[in-house]
Amino acid sequence: MPCVLKNAGDKQVFKTLEPLLLEGLPQEPVEWTRSYGRGPKTVRVECRFIEHDVAQLAREKDGRLLNQAHLHIYCTECNDLEAYRSRVRDDIIEWMAQLKEAGVYDWMLVAVDPADARRANKAKLLSRATVFDRMRADFPSKTFDRCVQVCAETSGGSAGVGPLLGRLRQLLLHATGRHLGRYEELIRMQRERRTQPHWSFLHFFFLQEELAFVLEALGLYDEALVQYDELDALFTQVVINSASGEMPEWLSQLAQLGCEAWGGLRLGLDPAHSPERQLLLGGRGSLLQLRNYLFSRQCALLCLQNRTSEMATRTLSFLHNTVHELAILEVSTPPGAVACWVFTSCLEVLSACEAGNSTDDMVAPANATPPPSRKEQQQQQQQQQQQQQQQSTMVNGAAYSLHTVGLWSYAREKLKQLGELCGLMPGRESTSEHLLMVVALLSGMQSSAAEADSQSPHSQLREALSSKDSFLKHYLDLSEHTMIMFKHTGRLRSARLVGRDLAELYIQLGEPQKAVPFLVELVRSQADEGWHRLAAVGQRRLLNCYSQTHEWGRYLRAALILAACPALPTPERLQLFEEIQPCMQNLREMGDGPVVLPMEGLVSLEAEEGPGGLPLPPPASTVPRWSVGSRVELSMTLMSQLPATLKGCTLTLHLHRLEEPPSAPSTPSKHRGRWSWLASSGRPGGWTPRMAVLVSRTAASTAASGTTSGRGSSSGHNSGGGAGSVGLVCSNLPNMLPPAPCLVSGGGSGDSVEFRLQAVDLAPGSNRFTFSQEVDLRWEQLSLAQLTLGGAPARGGPPMGRPPAFTVYYDSPKVALHFPLGELLAGVRQRLEVVLTSGSIPLSAEHQLHLKASKGLLMRPSGQQADSNNEEPSRECPQSPPFCDECRLAVGAPGLAPSSSEGRTFSLVLQAPLGQSASAATHQIGLAVEDPEGAAVSGSSQTVALHFLAPFSCTHRLQTCDQRKYVQVTLQGLTSQPFTVGNATLLALDNEPVYLKPLHSSSQLLRVSPEQTACFLWELLNAQGQPLRLSFSVLYVHGRGEDRVEGSYGHTFRIDDYQTLYTVRVRVEPQSGAEFCRADCACSLHVHINQLQAMAPSALMYELVPDSATWAVLGRTAGVLQLSLEQREHTVTLEVKPLQVGFLPMPTVRLSRYIPSASSAIGTPSKSLGSEGSSGQGTAKLEPFLPGQVYNWSRATQVHVLAPSVSSSEPPG
Repeated sequence: MPCVLKNAGDKQVFKTLEPLLLEGLPQEPVEWTRSYGRGPKTVRVECRFIEHDVAQLAREKDGRLLNQAHLHIYCTECNDLEAYRSRVRDDIIEWMAQLKEAGVYDWMLVAVDPADARRANKAKLLSRATVFDRMRADFPSKTFDRCVQVCAETSGGSAGVGPLLGRLRQLLLHATGRHLGRYEELIRMQRERRTQPHWSFLHFFFLQEELAFVLEALGLYDEALVQYDELDALFTQVVINSASGEMPEWLSQLAQLGCEAWGGLRLGLDPAHSPERQLLLGGRGSLLQLRNYLFSRQCALLCLQNRTSEMATRTLSFLHNTVHELAILEVSTPPGAVACWVFTSCLEVLSACEAGNSTDDMVAPANATPPPSRKEQQQQQQQQQQQQQQQSTMVNGAAYSLHTVGLWSYAREKLKQLGELCGLMPGRESTSEHLLMVVALLSGMQSSAAEADSQSPHSQLREALSSKDSFLKHYLDLSEHTMIMFKHTGRLRSARLVGRDLAELYIQLGEPQKAVPFLVELVRSQADEGWHRLAAVGQRRLLNCYSQTHEWGRYLRAALILAACPALPTPERLQLFEEIQPCMQNLREMGDGPVVLPMEGLVSLEAEEGPGGLPLPPPASTVPRWSVGSRVELSMTLMSQLPATLKGCTLTLHLHRLEEPPSAPSTPSKHRGRWSWLASSGRPGGWTPRMAVLVSRTAASTAASGTTSGRGSSSGHNSGGGAGSVGLVCSNLPNMLPPAPCLVSGGGSGDSVEFRLQAVDLAPGSNRFTFSQEVDLRWEQLSLAQLTLGGAPARGGPPMGRPPAFTVYYDSPKVALHFPLGELLAGVRQRLEVVLTSGSIPLSAEHQLHLKASKGLLMRPSGQQADSNNEEPSRECPQSPPFCDECRLAVGAPGLAPSSSEGRTFSLVLQAPLGQSASAATHQIGLAVEDPEGAAVSGSSQTVALHFLAPFSCTHRLQTCDQRKYVQVTLQGLTSQPFTVGNATLLALDNEPVYLKPLHSSSQLLRVSPEQTACFLWELLNAQGQPLRLSFSVLYVHGRGEDRVEGSYGHTFRIDDYQTLYTVRVRVEPQSGAEFCRADCACSLHVHINQLQAMAPSALMYELVPDSATWAVLGRTAGVLQLSLEQREHTVTLEVKPLQVGFLPMPTVRLSRYIPSASSAIGTPSKSLGSEGSSGQGTAKLEPFLPGQVYNWSRATQVHVLAPSVSSSEPPG
């Protein structure tokens, strides 16, 4: 509903502008600032024009908002001032007087300037005032400039009317705001009068709806929705107040109209063509029609904002509130009318939700962007209607499932109610009364021709009520879809209730096999949530279904669960238990083999605590271990939930071999009769056996006879004779046992072992049983796969959270190595202790320990053999064998018992060669236990790596005194064991003239350890500077007695470029006129450099490197010298200043070879000499001398520096 504008003045001129204004106004959004502190909004303006009528002005004073002009426009094309003064101005004055008399203050003047008049004004030098200027002066405005000029030559295009469009939008929004303000005040006044006797809600409804229409036309859908929400809340409050107080007259009339039509919601209709609105305007609309129209308008505005999910959420509360209002006001409705209305309304809203393509998460907030124009809205509505006609109503609305699931459920309930009323449910016969009721209900729907589509809600309801088969099809589809939606949203309890209704339907149809899955899920959910009474009711229904389908195994299972249910009274449980006996007899007579039944809740394993067992389950996941040949005692407590005693049962534990051994402690457990629980299993969440096996008496007796000869037999002291028993097994039986659902034979198989008790009684409550069995090697890691109670027609096992498991382990003989001294050294004899333990098998005196060493490692027995727990040797060997790389040691009498904590200790002596490297040498030794026939015992072979440390390391160093050379060799101990060394020699290889003169005592013996080193010094004689390869050797002694070892250690090294080339002498003297060197006084430093060897001329660079804390250099610190054969000596004088008082060390002078660049001069260092990273052919380089090539005579000399004298006349530095 666009805004209304009235035009006056020149009609021909306005007809030229009207198409441009109608097209250009909605194209651009504009910001609308409103009063009362409300935030600005971005809107699009749409309007329609009507001609000025004086009589219409008088009718606009009634205060209505629709079809009322918001702005008045006067257009003129006058360009002559005389014509304007004589005619146009008077006409405008008369027009404005009419507006003022009618109370209208929103006007606008538009002056069109002809093209010929504009060209005439340009030709004149002095232009006079134009008609537009005169008009602005005659009709001024305080707030806005209400006069606009448009050029005639540009008025034919949209670009020329741009200023006019902008001013028109501004004035139109200002006028609209003025009208809305007055209208909102009128609405508030009418709302305050709602308690007066003659106040009518319908009159107030249409009054406020006009405000909603205007806001909707401006694109303010959220504010328009607020108007309808206020009306909804007002009506609801009046109805609620009427329930406990006096009812207004208008509400009484509305309730007395009754309900003659109960058609559902109709979304997507234009309000002007809505039949409900026409009836309400005529005062003939019912309460249901009022509610339909009001909510349809709310849904339309929500769809314009793409808030379809909120529309679905609102629909459910709207339907319930309307039904409650009908009951409060006691509106007379035919039976089933409200159900028809609810059903069609739900499907209509669901169809609208599924037709929408956007969700709430994808939609921007309201008015965040400019709303579309009216034409765009109409196109979108047409597209949505086409999609709504093409799509089916009952499709998967997963995007809105969280919001629409309630509507699906409500529609299903109402369809079920209609089926019961019309006799369409199974088990009921349709009569003529039912047929008349269907006809009456369908006639009250009043569907239009537009709803003839087969997918419309009305058509679907007609089809559903047409026959029983059609009703059943629609009801099943709707129920299935509702249940899927509940599961999709996580509301499993609601889904189970829908399944319960389907189960009842299938039972009525005579198809109990289809009802079983729904009842099983319902019972399981109720039992998991703790609703045991409700679960018992479901079990009763399951019993009836199993009885009708002759599924006696499942019937037995359901009956046993009911008999064990503590929520039922004891007499009823005993009666159920007695009813089981005929079922068992039927199964026995059928002879079809074992029947697997889940038995959870009948018999359970209780936690064991005490000396004979660990808690079940224990706090930790450790697995007990028993060695081969030991006796295992397993104790358990079974809690029976059955109301009577089971006599003459056979209790069998089936233990299954695990493919992967469970994690277990390395030491065997000393506790007997304990179990643990396996930490993990093949299925998530642990292992829960939930199967029972029911077999005939013949199969049971066969299994019992096999038990007597098998190794799994155990003692059972309970006796008695009974007619029946119950058995329980695990739910993952196909994974842990053979595929056939039968028990393991009494003797066991290769992958399973049995523990068995016979003739036991299982009384109600707690029952304790103990199994005893001797284990052997074939068992390995075992876990409880099946616990069976049997002996008559039934067998089974209790449920367990995780499977108890234990390990029958086999420990091979173990060999451990011990080092008495804590480490192994190369080059000396080392003692090694070998400890042999028996493991799981006994070791006789003829068993041998076989040892074989790698290349280079020698060994022999030390002549001592002892038990591991005795400190003294048990006997002496007559003679120690020689060293070799392989030996065999007999265990000897009295042998070793299995799993004994005591072992046999053998002592060996090892000797590894000593090399020059200071790093550890690795040797390997193979160990194996051999039986008397010489074959290795299983699992006893192993290879051990031994690391032999070097006892000491050797380093050499070249010493220099002028031209004399000395070689110093140092031995550093690397081990805590002391060594004695002596008789050190140093020989020159490949150089016979060179003589090495020892400067140490040749007969002196030295001790070498980490805290004490041995140094040897030789003077190098007759050396001419050629490279030397020297060989150092020393004798060492280690150990005492038979472990005493004498050996030789050698070290070869090489020295090059060891001749002294230069000597440096440094002297510090006071400057002339001073007698002593004093602090803070300049001194002369003389550097004397002497070349000793005849060499080619070369450049030297000297650098003074003083300690900055004691010396300060005045001037240069480096320079380059050129020495030759003619000039071998050179003296350089530098200025230094001592900074401290006392004996100061002489400043250090460093010499380097100077390799000048091609462009630098001799004696001048290159500028890039000290730069880091410089390289290239044009850069000077420095090459340091090797150790021994430069000898400094002044390295250890000192200078005596006195304190500065106050009266001294020496010049300061």
